[in-house]
Amino acid sequence: MIAQKTINAPDWLEEKELLALLLSHATTKHEYHASRARAFAAKYGCDYETFKRRVEEANDEALTEWDDLTAWEAFDAASHEWQSRYEGFASMVYIVNALRRSPAVKQIQESDTVHESPRVTIDEVLAEIENRLKNLQLL
Repeated sequence: MIAQKTINAPDWLEEKELLALLLSHATTKHEYHASRARAFAAKYGCDYETFKRRVEEANDEALTEWDDLTAWEAFDAASHEWQSRYEGFASMVYIVNALRRSPAVKQIQESDTVHESPRVTIDEVLAEIENRLKNLQLL
């Protein structure tokens, strides 16, 4: 489920600053979880997949290693999730900004049509992209 949230930002906060804060938040969350996963890699001297195989194939059950495997898995998954969120959000921001600056978009805005297809304004396209941006799970 995707949560929709409205942010009531103060008037002095520009859209670019808000987007930069959201990107920074995603980067910070990714780095936090990645650093916790790296601590396990340093502790055991291998990557997650190698450690997982070693624990699962062990004859004796070392509870500490199983606990570490569970924690490592969670940190690894969270790190990848936040990286994915950042990349998706950054791509959408880039697309919206590129569309806003595009001479073709300005021409479409002026003509208010896209070729011979049904009338679709660029504002409607931008609004749809912005709605999708709002629906990204960043918090």
